[in-house]
Amino acid sequence: DGQLFVFTRRGPHQENIVSEDFYASQLQEGKWSKSENLGQALNTFGNEGAQCLSSDGKILFFTACDREDGYGRCDIYVSFLGAQGWSPAQNIGSSVNSKHWESQPSISPDGKELYFVSNRPGGKGAMDIWKSTLSESGSFGKPINLGSAINTPFDEMSPFVHMDNQTLYFASKGQVGM
Repeated sequence: DGQLFVFTRRGPHQENIVSEDFYASQLQEGKWSKSENLGQALNTFGNEGAQCLSSDGKILFFTACDREDGYGRCDIYVSFLGAQGWSPAQNIGSSVNSKHWESQPSISPDGKELYFVSNRPGGKGAMDIWKSTLSESGSFGKPINLGSAINTPFDEMSPFVHMDNQTLYFASKGQVGM
């Protein structure tokens, strides 16, 4: 709704450990409020980043690396906004996360497709954009590579699905364009 701005800030954490944490600001009477740390349910001594919000602002997908519950170096996690704030982050599981690098999630506006970047086998290049579809049981299914129309032998990153639920924006080292 354009009222919540969530971002990653790198700075000193508890005990002077430098890490990347989530902060948020809210639009109030035409001005953005002072940002606030989103708290320990999301932020750890490690790095959290590359986040996206569901279109209703109640589900936060993000990347975290080197966690005990991780399947690989970096995995995708999820948290839900409730009356008491953000829920403790949960790894979205082995259907999406692997022993390879998964990052930069982008949830479609209808909440049914999760786009992300991975260097897993089966891709077209080093970093490719993949898609996982939400099943009726509420879990994300086996990811599919978006193919050579999107992915090249080079890196594709930073997927973003437009509110029309049909347009995908992304960065590419192999595609010429803006």
